[in-house]
Amino acid sequence: MPIKERNTFSLNLKTQKVVSFITSEKDKTGESKTSFINELLECLASWPIVLTAHTRSRSILHEIKAVKELLEDDLIKQIPRIAARSRRNPVQMLLYLIERGIEADKQLASTQTQNVYELKASDKHSDRRRSDRGTPSRELSTNIV
Repeated sequence: MPIKERNTFSLNLKTQKVVSFITSEKDKTGESKTSFINELLECLASWPIVLTAHTRSRSILHEIKAVKELLEDDLIKQIPRIAARSRRNPVQMLLYLIERGIEADKQLASTQTQNVYELKASDKHSDRRRSDRGTPSRELSTNIV
């Protein structure tokens, strides 16, 4: 959405790397520097905070650094190869793998909860069997001198 009053600022770029980045990227898009930087900032302004949402500093800069760290991981670098084998694009493949991981986590949590309930039920049954046979339960046997 265009702003009615003109807001301008001067940008002193810190390094040649940043100058080269802006020049290269604006050339790829065919836009002017101003237009490219506006598009970039517009994209950043709507970037969701997901990976650093649990932290105190929920800034977009911290989020971008977290995404960069994620994308530099060796596991993520395998995604394009895996995606090509299953005829998916890398984004589809990554979402598919995340979905499978979440499903596996839910299944594991459900299994662990079920095992805890089975263990508790097993303890109750073994206590009943002991008391049915006239054997004191664990709680009572520790009080006997």
